[in-house]
Amino acid sequence: MSGYGLSASVQRTFEVDKGHINLFEYDVNGNLIYYGIAYGSTQASDVGWKIQKFVYDVSGNLLSRHWANGVEEFVSVWNDRGSLSYL
Repeated sequence: MSGYGLSASVQRTFEVDKGHINLFEYDVNGNLIYYGIAYGSTQASDVGWKIQKFVYDVSGNLLSRHWANGVEEFVSVWNDRGSLSYL
């Protein structure tokens, strides 16, 4: 799993489902921050991810969800998720 940017600093989960890789990254409060999906052979450093970012208020209530680069397409890099624009 280390090839997918998974570390012990933030809770992350990794699963393969129906030929896709699904990655979930949570903050320290257990809120989902990033969700990514790619085809099974895609590496975290490859273009080929759909990435969604979740935004919460201070109470942990979900305020919004946004797609990387404003598109729900397999065009992003998982390892770049923190520096992408979410529209």
